[in-house]
Amino acid sequence: MAKIVSLFVLTFFVLNLFGQTDTEHQISQTDNSKISKCIDPLEFRIREFYYGMDPLEIIQIMGNPDSIIEEFDTNSENWIFSDISFGISNDYVYYISTKSENYSTPSGIKTGLNISDISNILNRDLNQLIKNNEIQFANCNYEVYFIFEFNEWEELKNLEIGIDLP
Repeated sequence: MAKIVSLFVLTFFVLNLFGQTDTEHQISQTDNSKISKCIDPLEFRIREFYYGMDPLEIIQIMGNPDSIIEEFDTNSENWIFSDISFGISNDYVYYISTKSENYSTPSGIKTGLNISDISNILNRDLNQLIKNNEIQFANCNYEVYFIFEFNEWEELKNLEIGIDLP
């Protein structure tokens, strides 16, 4: 199975490298989403915050963080605000997390919604995808994850977007 996934990823990048058209790309994205846990790349935002943004934009929107925790092993920082936090590394945002209902994705996914609400928004059955009270989606255009973490009542309790730093 890992070889098939590796082959698919390699094929995807080769097609993009040699000028795959937008229509062909859309078809690959749609077909891939039926097989894997891919979701629309435009969904990888929490309000106006997104992976890769300049941390100065966060300060312009939110002001200074309530606290900053330095992560020496990954050479990064966690900027913590009252209801949202950001991982910063090499002058870009690599991680966003919130438990607040004040923040949602472009389609309206936010904490407090139950699995069936989110299934309706994404137009797919999420019950099959839950493992250990969470669902991990991927932006299949680049290596960014999106985690929906649920509580014991199957309500969304945490949204995360980001990558794992080495």
